[in-house]
Amino acid sequence: MSNAVSAWLLKTGGAIDLALGNANLVQLLDEPRSFTVPAAPLHARSVLLWQDQVLSILDPHAWLFGSRQKDSGFVAVVAYQMEPMEPLRYGAILLPEVPQSIEVEDNMACKIEHTLPESVQAAYISSFATAGHTALVPDLASIFENL
Repeated sequence: MSNAVSAWLLKTGGAIDLALGNANLVQLLDEPRSFTVPAAPLHARSVLLWQDQVLSILDPHAWLFGSRQKDSGFVAVVAYQMEPMEPLRYGAILLPEVPQSIEVEDNMACKIEHTLPESVQAAYISSFATAGHTALVPDLASIFENL
């Protein structure tokens, strides 16, 4: 019997990608209009108007590697909760390509082989190897509540 779990693989344009549970990815937007926040950190320089809410946009390439993405035609709207049974909250993640649906199994777990910034070390739940890359499962609540 397989213990595989379905997930979304979000490419970052670098050696480390992100992976989200199916329920976390709410909507994928193709080249949405965003607005710059000049004094914000490099990985959070934009916001998006979505369903009467202003969402912070995480640039995962800047968050992981310290430089902004060159190609970023998509934005994934993601949902998270601070605590079980609380209302959903939303954020957005900048992507260079459409997320891929993948199956993740326990035997794919791996250690991170790269040096990560402190903000990243404190904000991911686990990691696994897939297609020659490492994928981090981010703690969305921790990330978006601290942008």
